[in-house]
Amino acid sequence: MAGKFFEVLKKDHDEQRELTKKFKKEKSSSEWKNLFQEIKKELQPHVKGEEASFFHRLKDSEDREIRLETLEKLQEHDVMEHLLEEAHNMDQTSEEFWAKVKVLLEINEHHIDEEEQETFIVMKKQFSDDELDSLLDKFNQEKEKVKKEIG
Repeated sequence: MAGKFFEVLKKDHDEQRELTKKFKKEKSSSEWKNLFQEIKKELQPHVKGEEASFFHRLKDSEDREIRLETLEKLQEHDVMEHLLEEAHNMDQTSEEFWAKVKVLLEINEHHIDEEEQETFIVMKKQFSDDELDSLLDKFNQEKEKVKKEIG
């Protein structure tokens, strides 16, 4: 069952990639707002779920390289959350909005690619199957909590 966590994360990442493609292709400024709402509803719970589960554990690793890589990923989360907030509070039909969301999505693309290529490997080495199952539960709980908070 431990592989289930990676399947769940990958499924979320694939949904994020699909929304990124849609946003980048969309020419209608009125549709940017709708796509942004979808992106926000997908991204915020996922980010918080990761932070509450495996990143929470990896940042305390005894391995300095793992700690540094984890802190980098958490900084990327902070930047994405900041950009989400800024985009939320601006004219969502403006070209500046499109540019801000595009940068957000490019940071996220980089982030999820690194997660799948590097962090997944670290997780497989650092956590037992039982720990991965427990982390998946924590991830899902936090994700659901955030979904309820943001509506």
